[in-house]
Amino acid sequence: MPNYDGSEWKLVPTASQVLNEIGYTDVSGSGLGLSLSTKPTAPTVSTVSTVSTVSTVSTVSDLTITDGKGKITLNNIALTYGKTAAPINAFQTNVDMTITADFLTDTNGTCYQQSYPNGCSTFTFSNITGTEQRYGRLYIENAYGPENQALYLPISAQFFKNGEWRLNTDDNSTNINISQSLGQLILTNLADSETNITSLYTGIQSNGFLSGGLSDINDLRFPAANSRGGMLVTISTLVGTPAWAQHLNYDWNGDGVINGLDMPAATVNFGVFRGNDRKINFREVLE
Repeated sequence: MPNYDGSEWKLVPTASQVLNEIGYTDVSGSGLGLSLSTKPTAPTVSTVSTVSTVSTVSTVSDLTITDGKGKITLNNIALTYGKTAAPINAFQTNVDMTITADFLTDTNGTCYQQSYPNGCSTFTFSNITGTEQRYGRLYIENAYGPENQALYLPISAQFFKNGEWRLNTDDNSTNINISQSLGQLILTNLADSETNITSLYTGIQSNGFLSGGLSDINDLRFPAANSRGGMLVTISTLVGTPAWAQHLNYDWNGDGVINGLDMPAATVNFGVFRGNDRKINFREVLE
């Protein structure tokens, strides 16, 4: 009979082994740590035929065409890079996955040996590559203009590359459901504001998702105040456990730690004339 056919196949690792006997190491040079962000489920054992087709089986006894060959698929594996307080340049994913000798040893004691007969060995899948990893943040831009016009605060997803912050145009999935009425948006009167206009606004919000890394003009839109005044607008990270804060929060207060005390903020000022940024006026004087 074929080697390790059917019930003779004894290498059937468990979910616990996937969790405890497989390690992941970043080799991209980023210096960041890696951790599992999911709980692995039981691996899937499949047969591999001579024509390299794969069929999934429900029990070990179904492995009828193995001849010592099988495929083990790891399920529900997701890795997360740790985020530092200081931004780092974008980098390409590059990970080594090391499987322990215990994982590769079946119930009969048969194991993978790199150099027989020198004992059971670990096995490393080297240089597993993937997508570009970007250090990101959620950013709000200041707004100012006449008191008789509506103003809105643009929200954007930015990432750090080559020493500068750039718009992440690939971001079409960051949820920006933010509501003042739920306490997720805080309006604070500016100390030098001519008028306290915070009471004029009670239902400011943004909805949906970023598109091309940007919100639209209906998000965080403030109707005309018809008074001269300014506010600090802060998005809270402490209300509703917002999904964006898991990856796009930033050390806004500069204390060296990213936590719930870090909240993106911007100012909105009514009654400030912007003028023409590109125009320089000269006065001719005749004597």
